[in-house]
Amino acid sequence: MWRALSIIIVLSAAIFWLATQPRPVVIELPHGNAENGEMVAIAAGCASCHGADLSGGKAIASPFGTFYAPNITPYALQHWTKSQFFNAMIYGNSPDNKHLYPSFPYSSYQDMNLQDLADLEAYLQSVPSVEKANTPHDLNMMAKWRRPAGVWKLLRGTKPAPIERGGYLVETLGHCQECHTPRNALGHLIYKRSFEGGVVYGLDAKVTSKAPSLITGDSADWDKAELVEYFTSGFTPDFDSAGGEMVEVIENLSRLPLKDREAIADYILSLNK
Repeated sequence: MWRALSIIIVLSAAIFWLATQPRPVVIELPHGNAENGEMVAIAAGCASCHGADLSGGKAIASPFGTFYAPNITPYALQHWTKSQFFNAMIYGNSPDNKHLYPSFPYSSYQDMNLQDLADLEAYLQSVPSVEKANTPHDLNMMAKWRRPAGVWKLLRGTKPAPIERGGYLVETLGHCQECHTPRNALGHLIYKRSFEGGVVYGLDAKVTSKAPSLITGDSADWDKAELVEYFTSGFTPDFDSAGGEMVEVIENLSRLPLKDREAIADYILSLNK
């Protein structure tokens, strides 16, 4: 009996190890344009987590502990290949073949097109290098082991890739679902409840606020012009203004071309139909 139990344990451990093994792919990205890549970085809100100089350090609280955004200037990325950059952005795999924690929203970025990825990589390699070490994450005991993140990836749901420009800006680059969609106990986005509102954590996981629903919230009653104005100035139709995390989001949105802000507005309006 003990022998059989030992075999089962060994086989289970082997299956777990194989099933959760990061599987990087080798890919050639097209030539990147750093100028276009800057706009991709703005749409993706890179500075909101990684800082204005992209050297990292912002604390990201969660029920699993506190994550700290890493340095993404050339000091940190200079030895990355383009294929490694692709794997990090799309599959959440690090250059040393470990799972990245999903505090980095690769579940949203997985639908990025190759040209945008190449442009973003070119831009990040062109910014001033900041010699700054990453702040270690402060996580609970279970979350400190990265391998279970492979299970997390296997169990997460799937969603169709957005087709129109507005959906691409909202769901993929802007990763708006990361805040505005509820999650289950494992931290997976519940895609069947997309944009119904989610939880935003403060400086620690005990302090939370509600990211409003984009379907039934106040913005559901706004028209296109009012949404575009909000994305531009941060002012609502009733003369209130954006607060909390949305302040930095508005800073990013206001720098996008008008046609992109209009596309975002069109997409959000389509959620209510």
